[in-house]
Formats: sequence, C-alpha cells, structure tokens
Amino acid sequence: TEDHTPVQRAVRAGVISAEEAVRHPSRHVLAQAVGLDVDVDVDTPSVEMRSGDRILMCTDGLTDPVPDADLRRLLGGFDTPQAAVDGLIKAALNGGGPDNVTLIVLDVS
Repeated sequence: TEDHTPVQRAVRAGVISAEEAVRHPSRHVLAQAVGLDVDVDVDTPSVEMRSGDRILMCTDGLTDPVPDADLRRLLGGFDTPQAAVDGLIKAALNGGGPDNVTLIVLDVS
C-alpha cells in the first residue's frame, strides 16, 4: 500500500521508518486526492497478472488494523472474491477498524 500523504513521502525519503509512520499523528493528512485540485497526478503502475492471481484494492481502514502478513493469508483463504471481502472487513472490524473500511477483491481468470 502507498498513501498519498506527507508521512508516506517521509518514509520513501528515509526520514522516518514505516513503523513510525503507522503511529504518526499526521498519517491521515492527504497530500493528493481526487477533488482537491483540478490536476491530479494519477498513479498508473504496471503489474503483470496471471490466471489465479487475486487483487486487493483497499483503503487504510483495512491496512491499518490488519497487518500485511495477515492480509496475504486471509486474502488467499477464501474461495470467492465476495467471501474474501466479507472476511477482510470482519478482520478489520475485529482489529479495531478506526476508519472506513473500503475494499475491492478481483480474481484474475
């Protein structure tokens, strides 16, 4: 995950660690978002996908309370994308879910 925040920019620059960023008081301050400015630099990463891959797009409402290792394990532990969505939302809420939990799960076929 990569947030568009000054805190994430500080992590990329090596100013603070990823562990410090998780607890930083300004971690939710956005530096870029749709609707903040007329021109938005859209991230367009390229990822090679193969049949059987599962893709997760989500907000920090999921990634903050659920560690990456748990996300990987949970994401692969469900038969359908809908079951994965339901299970991941439950995990976020069980983890304290301090923010909105928004996610999409896609299976590549």
